[in-house]
Amino acid sequence: MNVPHKCLKCGETLGQADGWTKCKSCKSKWPVNGGIPTYDAAKYFGEISQEQMQSLVSAAENKHWRSVAQERFQKTNTEMYQYIADLNRACWIPLLPLGPESTVLDVGCGLGALTHALALNYDRVVSIEPIVERAAFTKVRVEQEGLKNVDVIQTTLDALPFFDKTFDLIVLNGILEWVGEWSRTGTPREVQLDVLRKLRALLKPTGALFVGIENRIGLDSFLGRIDHPGTRFTSLMPRWLASTYIRLSRPDFYRTLIGANKGYRTYTYSPKGYRKLLREAGFPEVNLWWPPSGYNLPHVMYNSSNYAGITKYCVHERNYADRLHGQSLRRRMKHLLVMKTGLISHMFSDVIVLAKPAFTNTTTQVAITDSLESAIKKTLLAAAGSSVGTSKIASDYYIGSLVTHPFKNKSVLEVVSTEGQLQAVAKVSNEKLPGIENIERNYHKLMRIHSTLQGASLDGSIPAPVKMLKVGNLIATIERPAKGKRFIDLVMDARYFSNRGRVQRHLELISSWICGSNDRLGRLTADPLFERVPSEWYAPPQTDNKVHVASTCVTNSVQHGDFFPENIFLDEKSHKICVIDWDTCGSGYSPLFDWFCLITGLHYSQNGLSRTSAAPNTDFQSFRETYFERTWVADLTMDLSMRICGELQLSQTQLLQYFKAYLTLRFNQFRSRQDLNETNYWAPFYSECYRYLIDNERSCIFSRT
Repeated sequence: MNVPHKCLKCGETLGQADGWTKCKSCKSKWPVNGGIPTYDAAKYFGEISQEQMQSLVSAAENKHWRSVAQERFQKTNTEMYQYIADLNRACWIPLLPLGPESTVLDVGCGLGALTHALALNYDRVVSIEPIVERAAFTKVRVEQEGLKNVDVIQTTLDALPFFDKTFDLIVLNGILEWVGEWSRTGTPREVQLDVLRKLRALLKPTGALFVGIENRIGLDSFLGRIDHPGTRFTSLMPRWLASTYIRLSRPDFYRTLIGANKGYRTYTYSPKGYRKLLREAGFPEVNLWWPPSGYNLPHVMYNSSNYAGITKYCVHERNYADRLHGQSLRRRMKHLLVMKTGLISHMFSDVIVLAKPAFTNTTTQVAITDSLESAIKKTLLAAAGSSVGTSKIASDYYIGSLVTHPFKNKSVLEVVSTEGQLQAVAKVSNEKLPGIENIERNYHKLMRIHSTLQGASLDGSIPAPVKMLKVGNLIATIERPAKGKRFIDLVMDARYFSNRGRVQRHLELISSWICGSNDRLGRLTADPLFERVPSEWYAPPQTDNKVHVASTCVTNSVQHGDFFPENIFLDEKSHKICVIDWDTCGSGYSPLFDWFCLITGLHYSQNGLSRTSAAPNTDFQSFRETYFERTWVADLTMDLSMRICGELQLSQTQLLQYFKAYLTLRFNQFRSRQDLNETNYWAPFYSECYRYLIDNERSCIFSRT
């Protein structure tokens, strides 16, 4: 046992032998089933039926758990596969105020994704689960992964065999709202308070509580989100009315364990309500985060204090939806009601809560300096020549947002000053996961490129590197933020293409940067850091026409490799750009590869994009209208493509071949990635674009040369 177990009868320490956990003092004992100490159990509930769960456990025991999950869910139920396999469900780990030498309790581990991720970051993890099948799957999983620092225990919140002040972190992900159904003693709020107080007693004085849960008054609830009893709008009703409605409607929902006659017992709260609940339970320090995609798949998270970042995100999402689907009165009204009034701070659909009990003395604050967040803050303060005392670590900066992607070993943190100014960007990876070798190499790439591009016209055109640091198994690289506005935010504004002069100025500025940086980037061609594009990436997607890429399209030049508007910042006052995320830069890309990436990412359509049953793919609609129709953007693209060729001494008559090579490389670039979402969408998209080009070559704008 990684942590000692406490006898539930007399409170003495338990030992384990002969398939039992035993108390020497009072002679009480509990069984160990399949290596899992069992103190209590609950009736089955879960995301799949009990029979399916039993089959999943049996298959995982005879084969690797991940392979079984892939076979059963990757194609047919992507969300379930992510729930099981995506370790970025715990992408919030870099935000936690604790160091690597910590002991963690995961309450209600489910199928073990959070337990797995926590075990890769902290010394000891205890994972409890009341459902025997789910506990068994998690046990198989951690054993197959070689995670010897995990204890899997079958028990409930009514039977916690742990001593007080054992844990540095307790995780309640999707649990707190259900405890009112699991216990019939008292009101749901009283049950929740009792559970929170029990857990607080198990925390060390420096410990923290993590809660992932829905917002009672979240915007989705007003739009008809399914509530926990399987009903709509019940979270918005007064509790007595919700209970009456449940008793009358008697919903049949797979996760409701207690009969409808008990009424409404899955209480959630508003952000203010969570603060009040936790304060009453002994957690006066409460920090709220908003995960737009939900607390179970929190691939984007915003600190609730980062109002500027939240506003920017919401405006971008609205503009993006307007561009793809056309402007919507409902969307506009929602923006006015939620953003313009400031209600967004109260109407997050889900919340993630990090809460801490009251400090008992000043020495407890020392523990926060072991966390990744404090290490990043200390680095920035030192770089600014400031004192790095504990008070300044706590007060000068905070992490304002976190962004990651499913199954990707990389999270991007934005560090914000207390005045609301973006101060730095930290990229974080775990050295225990595949792809860790990329983070150090990419940081050295950034240092090399930054040095190479220093000059009057190119200064500031890539972020300045600050430092690389290691905390436990986490590696973080820190760089200064880009200046200006993200080009994608400008492009997604519905009015952007109505100002042709502005669009032309922007594209001319970016094309000039491509030409101006070419010679200096070319100096890096022989540098082993800048790997050459694999030769097999030049094999075109399967088509009826056996067309191969011309040899003249293989160059030695170094290019960015992912030159989309998302990675470009534009300062309209200084007329400069800054390019971020150089992870995919290398040599051997085809001529104008970066330029074509940029133009494709503009999402241009002369009559507006609209996703309908007849035209579901707006990306392909934009591709067709940009490169195959007579529009002013197509003419501008052609003119600037010719100009780039002229300045870089490339053959203008080969533009069509360069474009074919670009589509081929982009297809293979995405096909080679392990990201589930990217490979399922972008590789087929570029394959479709390539086939369309082959079938409609004469109408392509680059056939005019």
